[in-house]
Amino acid sequence: MGGDALIAAAANGHIPCVEALLPLTDPKHYTTALFVAANDGQLECVQKFMLLCDPKSDDSGALRMAAEEGHAECVQLLIPVSNPKAQGNFALIKAAENGHAECVKLLIPVSNPNAQCSAALQYATKNGHTHCVEQLFDLCKNKLYRNNCLYLAARYGHAETLKWLLPRTNPKHENSEALLVSVLEGNLECAKLLYSVSNYKKVYEKLLSEYGAAPNSEWVKIWDEATQYHQYTQLSQITAHVDKIQRRKI
Repeated sequence: MGGDALIAAAANGHIPCVEALLPLTDPKHYTTALFVAANDGQLECVQKFMLLCDPKSDDSGALRMAAEEGHAECVQLLIPVSNPKAQGNFALIKAAENGHAECVKLLIPVSNPNAQCSAALQYATKNGHTHCVEQLFDLCKNKLYRNNCLYLAARYGHAETLKWLLPRTNPKHENSEALLVSVLEGNLECAKLLYSVSNYKKVYEKLLSEYGAAPNSEWVKIWDEATQYHQYTQLSQITAHVDKIQRRKI
């Protein structure tokens, strides 16, 4: 018998149907049933199928799917029978990328968060999942990548994550790339947070030498607003200079 019915029952957590279909279904479909049960957080079905097939199949795919979808109970159940380090801690990476802090907490002790330049930390920062960043940050031993978190938070406009990172990183790292990218991406709140602790002169020089006129006019308005609220002379100078460049190009 084909496995579609069994897989559908597992995905929806219908244990009586699963029990009835098991003797009628080719065992080769059990792994897929486990995967869909883990993906949909069907704990009882996961418990049943992890005993009928190998949870380590497809680089511990069941654990990865449960972590990606944030099903912490399934993750906890699958960890002892899976390989959390498979594919470079992919289960941890997917949990962090999607902001599932409880899954991240469960996976950290059985993973290697410092592997592959702390990819889990990078993804959590990029998506603004501060609670995950808090758990992963101190486990990353590479200062370059820790400072890169500041850049990612600024680029993607995650002000709350940036606020948490500021006391723990060096915003003047590499000519204040974080401040520069917050300007170019139009992230005003991040620019405000970074300005007073960054090397704005380097940013000013880089904006004028590498970018000339801004890619769009929105960031000029951002500097204007920052000037209005903070009275930063340097911001006014940047705005005025770029405005002149833009006027010459019209």
